[in-house]
Amino acid sequence: MFASCAKEAETPAGEEAAATEVIVMTAETEAAAEETEDETAGDGAEEAATEEPEETPRPSLAPGIEGPEDWPEDIPTPMTGEFFEGVWEDDMRFFMVDIAYTQDDINAYAERLQEAGFQLIEASPEFMVAYILANDKWLIEMGDEGMFGDCTFIAITPIE
Repeated sequence: MFASCAKEAETPAGEEAAATEVIVMTAETEAAAEETEDETAGDGAEEAATEEPEETPRPSLAPGIEGPEDWPEDIPTPMTGEFFEGVWEDDMRFFMVDIAYTQDDINAYAERLQEAGFQLIEASPEFMVAYILANDKWLIEMGDEGMFGDCTFIAITPIE
């Protein structure tokens, strides 16, 4: 590539030998570079094949218990517990569910939601809220064990 350009260029008398030498060195250097690229091409391909993707897909969650009517389909249900009732309240501003649940069940469900991509926001013991979690679409609040006798609540609010 460089050789053809250099041959076409005019050179002053006496510098022609130096120009030819440079052309030869450039051609030799170019050939050596191509050989090095050929030898290392396999190494780069192997490295690229062993690199992990930036984001690992989340494992598929096992199905939980059957949710009450109108339970949002994109929120995994708990693995244990018993739903009593679920209703949309305040002109569909949030979905309130009563559930028979122990504190261990509540803790396990909070972990399950985090595995599904929800972020733990906080816990508010002074208001008897065990966990507040959210993703891009939903905010979920879970009451402490025994909030209402044998049951507690799960409140699901769409994020607008």
